[in-house]
Amino acid sequence: MTDSVQGTSPIPASTPSTEVTSPSTGPNTYKYKIPSGTKIDGRIFVGGVTAGTSEQELKGYFGAYGTVKDVKIIFDKQGLTKGYAFVTFTSNEEATKLIKQADAGQLFLFKEKKLNIGPAIKKRVSLFPVFR
Repeated sequence: MTDSVQGTSPIPASTPSTEVTSPSTGPNTYKYKIPSGTKIDGRIFVGGVTAGTSEQELKGYFGAYGTVKDVKIIFDKQGLTKGYAFVTFTSNEEATKLIKQADAGQLFLFKEKKLNIGPAIKKRVSLFPVFR
């Protein structure tokens, strides 16, 4: 099996992670459906990123919630944003606290748009393609 994170490069084997399951496959403490896979400690998924947003802007925004190590906005093949990003904090506690705040209903507004915050999940990708 090969692992990938929604459009990002593979994570080094030394990165600690936690197994997470979606509501369809098992218990889940999140208020939204998350894909099955492995949670990446210290990293969050950020949905609702508008076109024209820079990684530096997101780093500044999330810097108010902890020390940001890295930001990665995901783009399609044409170079247009897919509308989501990954933010990596220097500690898992900072990322977990932010996810819990979002789950508790705290709104995160950026450029007058609500951001969707969740755990970053390393999805499992099958080596065998499915043809439909």
